[in-house]
Amino acid sequence: LWGHYGMARECAVMYGKVLKPYNPPAIIEGTQKTISVDIQAKELCPRASFIAIDNVHIEPSPAWLKERLTAVGLKPINNIVDVTNYLMYDLGQPMHAHDADKLSDGNIIIRRAKDGEQFITLDKKEMALTADMLVIADKNKAVALAGIMGGEESNIHDGTTNIILEAANFDAINIRKTAQAVGLRTDASTRFEKSLDPYMTEKALRRAVELILELCLDASVSSNFSDEFTEPTPPEPIHISLDSIQKKIGATDITAEFVTTTLQALGFTVSEKDKECSVGIPTWRATKDVAIPEDIVEEIARMYGFNNVSASLPSFPITPPPENTLRNTVNEIKKLLALEAGCTEVYNYSFISPEIIEKTGDNIDKYIELENPVAKDRPFLRRNLMSNMLENVEKNQHNYDIIRLFEIGKTFIIEEEGEYADNTCTTRLPKQDTHLAIAIAHKGDDTPFFAVSQVVHNLCQRLGIIPKIKNTKNQEHTFTHPGRTADLVVGKERIGYMSELHPSVQAALGLDERVAMCEININTLVSLLTEKTSYKPLDQFPAVERDLAIVVDTATTHKELVETISQVSPLITSVDLFDVYEGEHVEKGKKSMAYHLKYRSNKKTLEAKEVDDIHDKVVQMLGKKFGAELR
Repeated sequence: LWGHYGMARECAVMYGKVLKPYNPPAIIEGTQKTISVDIQAKELCPRASFIAIDNVHIEPSPAWLKERLTAVGLKPINNIVDVTNYLMYDLGQPMHAHDADKLSDGNIIIRRAKDGEQFITLDKKEMALTADMLVIADKNKAVALAGIMGGEESNIHDGTTNIILEAANFDAINIRKTAQAVGLRTDASTRFEKSLDPYMTEKALRRAVELILELCLDASVSSNFSDEFTEPTPPEPIHISLDSIQKKIGATDITAEFVTTTLQALGFTVSEKDKECSVGIPTWRATKDVAIPEDIVEEIARMYGFNNVSASLPSFPITPPPENTLRNTVNEIKKLLALEAGCTEVYNYSFISPEIIEKTGDNIDKYIELENPVAKDRPFLRRNLMSNMLENVEKNQHNYDIIRLFEIGKTFIIEEEGEYADNTCTTRLPKQDTHLAIAIAHKGDDTPFFAVSQVVHNLCQRLGIIPKIKNTKNQEHTFTHPGRTADLVVGKERIGYMSELHPSVQAALGLDERVAMCEININTLVSLLTEKTSYKPLDQFPAVERDLAIVVDTATTHKELVETISQVSPLITSVDLFDVYEGEHVEKGKKSMAYHLKYRSNKKTLEAKEVDDIHDKVVQMLGKKFGAELR
C-alpha cells in the first residue's frame, strides 16, 4: 500500500472491479554505452537495475505532473526528479537519477562504505559513514547513500544532459539502521524499511523511461538495461481450512467461494483439496507481510467487513487484570495538581542537552549518552525532571506572572540496576523510576518555597500519606539551594525533596524570579501507600481561631516553629503559615512569620479564656526558645 497502484488493487476488490494491469512497454536498449553493476554486498542489495538516457533537457514538469505531486504533498523540482518521485507514489518503488557525466564511467559499484568515508547529501549535509552502511559508487567515490538519499556529486541540475536511472531493492533492517544513524529519514527510506518487492524495480524503470521519453522528445536510451538480481526463495504456500477462517472471524456465513474469489482478486493463488485451501503468496505480499494462516484470516476479515461480524460474548472466562497502582496514582496526581492546585502539566523529551547540564552545575559523566540521539543537540538521557522544567520556566517567565508547572516521567540512573530488556539479556537496563516534578515561580514572590510546600502537603494528604519534612545539607542535585532544601521522608524512606533554586543556577539560566521546586519518586511513594483508608468522625464542637505574627531570626525554620507550637497543647489542632516578610519595619537579620492557629476540643466547646491562656503559653514558649517577639 506504499503506492497508488497497491491502493487501486484494494479498491478493486472492495468495489468488485477489475484491476487494470501495470505493464509499461519493454525498453528498447541502446548501444552507445555499456553499464555494468557490481553488487559487492549482495546480502544488503538483492537487486539493482540501471539504464542510461542521453540528450535530456532539464525543465519544469508539465502541469499534470506538478498537480499530482502537489496533491501528495511533494514539491515539484524538475522533469527528471519529478518522474522518479511520481513513480515512488505511483508504484511504491523509490528511484534515483544520477548525472551520468559526473560518474567516472559506466561501472556502478554497490558496496559497504568505508569507515570514516565522507559523503555530502543532496541537501548539502556532510557526514562520516561507517562500514555498516551501503553506498552506490563509481570507482572513485560514493554517489548515493543507498535507499536514503543521493549525493551532491551526481545530482541532477539545470545543465544535466545525460542521466543514469537507478531502481534497486535494499535490506530493510540495514536501511532503517542507517537512517537512524545519520539522522536522515526520507520518503525512500521509509518505504525500503518495510521490505519492498524486488520484482518492482524493472516495472518502475520501464515506466520511468516511458515518461522521460514523452517529456524529453530528443532523449533516447543510450545503454543496455543492466539488472543484477539474486532472486529470493519463493515462500511456502499457507494451508488453512474454511472452518478455521469462520471460527477465527466469528462468521459462519463466509463461504469457500467468497474466500477463493477474494484471495485471487488480491493476487493470491488458491487451490482447494479436502476442505483445505493452499494459498500461494504474491511477491508484493511475501516481504514479511503475509507469512502465517492468521494473515490469511485477516485478509478475508477486512474484505468481509468487521462491521458484518455479529457481536457475541466470549466463551471463555475473563480474569480481570491486577490493579495497576502506579498508573492509578499517576492519574490521581495529574487530576489533583491540574484541577485543584492550578498547575499546568508539561511534557518534555527524556533527552537533555549538555548546555543545561553545565548550567545546572551537574557532572556530565553521570549521564547516559545515546549513540543515535533523536535530537543531535540533546544526546543525553535525563537523570531528573527538574533540569528540563527549569528551561520551561525560563521560556515562560516573560509571558506569565504566575508559573506553576508539573511533569510526570521517567528518569535514567545508570548507577542503579533496573529491569532486563528481555529474557535473553544478561545485564540490566539503567534504573527507570517514574518521578513527579513541580516548579513554582510567582512574580515578586520572595517565598516560593512555602507555595510548593503547600501543594506537596495537600497532594500527599489526598493520597493518604503524610511525609515528614527534614532539613538536609546533603545536596543530591547541584541546582538546589544549600540553605533552603528539605527531604520528604515517610517512615525510613526518602521519597523526594523540596527546595529553592540555587542562586548561581538561577543566574546562569537567566531567571528573574526565585523558583521553588519539588521532585518525588512515585515508585517509592506507591510502595508506601496502604490499601486501608482510616476515617474519623466529624468534629462535634467548633474550632476557635487565632492569628499569631512573630519576629524571629532569619535562621529559624518554619519546621522548628511548628513543632514547638504543636507541643504546647493537644488542643492546638492545626498550625498554618500564611505570611513571611523581610524588609522595611523588620530589623536586619530578622523575619516576620504569621501563623493561623486552630484550637479545638473533642469533648466540649472551648471558652475564650481557655484559648487565651494556651495562646499566651505559645507566645512565651516561642520567646523563651527562639527569642521571638510579637509583631
